[in-house]
Amino acid sequence: IMNKKAQLAWDLYLKMDTSTQSFNVLQLIANTCYRLGEFWYAAKAFDMLDRMDPSPEHWEGKRGACCGTFQYIVAEKQP
Repeated sequence: IMNKKAQLAWDLYLKMDTSTQSFNVLQLIANTCYRLGEFWYAAKAFDMLDRMDPSPEHWEGKRGACCGTFQYIVAEKQP
């Protein structure tokens, strides 16, 4: 993720079995992508987290990441 390869991290998560470790990887993807401005993958990760464990933190992360994705689309930084 730090090397602008958030998609590879997301693909790695999708290949994992459901476990505590995959949940931790998903949290790492969500928070790191959000912090680095990779909002599309942050939104996907926060959405999965919110479905698995509904909490205000996950909802707010998803909401913020969706807003960031929308802002990038408007600014034509993301297709």
